Amino acid sequence: MAERFDLFGKLGIAHWEYDETTQIGSLPPSTLAVSSSDFGWGLGMSFDVGKKWAIPIEYEQFSGDIDKAGLFSISVIYQF
Repeated sequence: MAERFDLFGKLGIAHWEYDETTQIGSLPPSTLAVSSSDFGWGLGMSFDVGKKWAIPIEYEQFSGDIDKAGLFSISVIYQF
């Protein structure tokens, strides 16, 4: 059973869109539509378990004009 760690990094551009429609009482609806492309990056490592299985752990962050969002994930990969 082969066991191995791999480290990796990501750099790139993330494109996002946000649409919202709000209506209060009998007033006409108000619509907000925003989209942007922002810088994104990530770091992670993957632990290979055997020849076909891997467990990656990673953190990604996307920085926008107003705010930023982060994502932490643990996955299981089976290669066939």
